[in-house]
Amino acid sequence: MLSKKVKHKNNLIIFILRLLFGLLIFDEKNILLKKRTQKYFFIPHYLERLYELLHFYPLSLKRFINIIKKYGYPTSEVYKLNFNKLFLYTGKDNLFNSYRKQDLVYTTRLMLCYNRVYFISPYLKLINRRGIKTVLDYGCGVSDIGLLLSKLGCDLSLVDLDLPKLYFTKQRFIWRKLPVKIYPVDNTEKLANISEKYDLIIATEIIEHYRYPIKMINYFYDRLNNDGLLLLTIGKSFKKEKGGDHLDEAFEEGSSPEYWNNFNKKFKPVDGKFILFNKV
Repeated sequence: MLSKKVKHKNNLIIFILRLLFGLLIFDEKNILLKKRTQKYFFIPHYLERLYELLHFYPLSLKRFINIIKKYGYPTSEVYKLNFNKLFLYTGKDNLFNSYRKQDLVYTTRLMLCYNRVYFISPYLKLINRRGIKTVLDYGCGVSDIGLLLSKLGCDLSLVDLDLPKLYFTKQRFIWRKLPVKIYPVDNTEKLANISEKYDLIIATEIIEHYRYPIKMINYFYDRLNNDGLLLLTIGKSFKKEKGGDHLDEAFEEGSSPEYWNNFNKKFKPVDGKFILFNKV
């Protein structure tokens, strides 16, 4: 078994490699598509994302180093475990405050550990063929998919909790001179008050964070145009790691016959990946 010192060193090496060469050695697929979410192509992908954090959040380098000292490197399992510990209280009255307290820690991991573009990349030809124009990124996080679709000519709307992360994400669009609408939500038990309808709704890594999956699925259905598309990453089965802000209530309802009967009446999979669904 590796000592803590060796593990720490290995995590540091992985983190530095991701900053300098992340798209090449960790995310070898869709490199050019992921590059399109950048402003400056000549800067390594994750290094630019770190720059965005430092410059726009704002986040001092000293504070960033303190986050690493406290939680570990953002790419490590240690960081994930420490992040989940921040969600000891996930009840209806305190979940929003839990998100508020860990907002910067959450955003740091989203920016330096992930890029969600691979979810949408297999369907870009279909999106172009369908003439998709209006897109809602619900629970947008840092909206990597939204940035890509916006660069490809779609009109983007973003929904997330009314916390600094949402306004940081808005700045990512502004920095790239891309138009965007935002809909802040001030309660984890509410859904955004939106009357518009969309050609595509993106719902990546979100439904397991909401207590009432059936209600959320019905919400998406009502806000899609006829023959609209839903990108839902939990699609085929309600299976995700439990803990942290993955809510027990969501898993309980999402595993029920009522959820799946309702879902299957409203959406059909586009293909065998069970990620993109067509409104019935």
